[in-house]
Amino acid sequence: MNNNLFQIRVTGLLIEDKKILLVKQKVSSNRPSTNEFDKNPIHDVKMVDINKLKNYGFTEVFQDIVKKGFPKAGNYMGLKAVIGL
Repeated sequence: MNNNLFQIRVTGLLIEDKKILLVKQKVSSNRPSTNEFDKNPIHDVKMVDINKLKNYGFTEVFQDIVKKGFPKAGNYMGLKAVIGL
């Protein structure tokens, strides 16, 4: 999996009718992270069926967490790899 796909800072999450809103920014492999000073234009926004998240590069672990409604939300989970990112 290309880790550059997920170099964005999530500030909100929208789930409706078993679909999740995905917002994709253009990022480059030489940029370590996104912050408020970076210029990374959004180039794709769409509602995606939760059961199809793996088709967009997400792991089965993350897809299962979303399906279950983020059961440990609000708790520190450690590295993002723990939640499949």
